[in-house]
Amino acid sequence: MASLTLTQIRQTAAEILAAAVLEICPDAHIVEGRATFIGFAYDFLFPKPFSKDLLPYIEERMYKIIQEDLPIEYHEMIPDNAAEFFRSYPRYYPSVYAKQHPGPLVEVFKMRGFADLCPGPYARSTGEVGAIKLLGHSKRPNIRYRGAEKPVIGIHGIVCEDKQKLKEFLKNKKQFFQTEHREYGRAISLFRIRMERGKHLHEVHRCYWLKKGERLKEALYLYWRESHENAGFDVIQTQGNDLLMNHEELLDVLGKNLKKGPWKVAEYSRVVSAEGIDSWKGLFDSKDYYFDRAHIFCLNEHLIQELISSLQFLEKTTKMFGFEGALEVSIPKKDKELYEYIKEACNKAELEFEEKPGKLAKALWRVTDRYGMRRSASFIELRKRGNGFTITHSIFNRVERFIALMMEAEGPSFEDRTKGIEKKTKFE
Repeated sequence: MASLTLTQIRQTAAEILAAAVLEICPDAHIVEGRATFIGFAYDFLFPKPFSKDLLPYIEERMYKIIQEDLPIEYHEMIPDNAAEFFRSYPRYYPSVYAKQHPGPLVEVFKMRGFADLCPGPYARSTGEVGAIKLLGHSKRPNIRYRGAEKPVIGIHGIVCEDKQKLKEFLKNKKQFFQTEHREYGRAISLFRIRMERGKHLHEVHRCYWLKKGERLKEALYLYWRESHENAGFDVIQTQGNDLLMNHEELLDVLGKNLKKGPWKVAEYSRVVSAEGIDSWKGLFDSKDYYFDRAHIFCLNEHLIQELISSLQFLEKTTKMFGFEGALEVSIPKKDKELYEYIKEACNKAELEFEEKPGKLAKALWRVTDRYGMRRSASFIELRKRGNGFTITHSIFNRVERFIALMMEAEGPSFEDRTKGIEKKTKFE
């Protein structure tokens, strides 16, 4: 189990929950499951009103499935074939979701007589899951079934490496729930979240930012702008979401001569969408968000110094926001010399880092939240450009995601931290 990620364990536990429910309530319909911030959850449509008295029996059956150490199979199927496959089980909602899938292939989870439409990752067998505990159930948005609106019940639980860690977690579960970003954000009046059922039968969550939340977002923007202006960046505004392309085009329009020195430009922009936030990940995957990107265009003679400056800039801001992050540097399969440049800059800046394989030459700060998840924060990317280079860096990546990370990494100290940010930006 040590080699598995939390996401693999939690996603597998959700599928075991679904299988256990169908064994106890064979007339139930599985809707969809997920890994959550502390464990797992799955939504069901029950033919009769659900009773919490069933939870101990479901949990007992889950443990039996775990103890049996059943092998887990992973298959990729063409959506139409998967839809037909699930109809034969029958699995009504997995069949519908497979039919709606926009990609060429869907991922299918199989475990003995159970199958589900389930994107990975997950464990190799049920025995790798560890210790679980069902915490309760809740009402989810109604779903349409054969022309009628039906109530949906979500069952949720936690999973830990062993029973001792589960026991330790249960002692502090109240504190963990209070600092989950959606619950915490509601409690301190940053925002409200509305849940509804979308046209494709999936849940849709919409975030409505209140006065206090909007004030925080404005303070973050002011900090971003002032810090970049103080670091010599031109703060600009362009059109479109591909800011790298926009800034490259502006570089050509302005006719900048990089032999005279690097050109440093920064932009804060917004992607507008009506899709809301992810029903599983919340603000960690918002479809409507603000994002920041800064680009440094330079020649080889200035590259190492600009990389050092960017690394020090982001290291400083990471600490200012209260994060104790670990720095990862990605080694790309191609252009490994780019990695060597970042490595040299990290060493000269006296920054410790871990090496990871990746698609791009990248330095990424990872923050461990209160639930054991390692989440990405600020980053730097390095690309070749003609006879020069482009350094991309971002403090927030996505602002709403950054706020969620602050809440879950800092817990009760989050409000004191935000007051400090407002004072730094003179936003009082």
